[in-house]
Amino acid sequence: MSHSAVAESVIVVVLLLTVVGAGRISSVFWLRDNVGVCRCVGVVWL
Repeated sequence: MSHSAVAESVIVVVLLLTVVGAGRISSVFWLRDNVGVCRCVGVVWL
């Protein structure tokens, strides 16, 4: 493996972790902001 390949794989991993982390954080905020909506949807679905 060349140094550039290692650097590229590291960058890809960091980007993936950043995207996943941002998605989790935003979903947590979204759930917190929409707890009432989620409960209504849950009641309707159940």
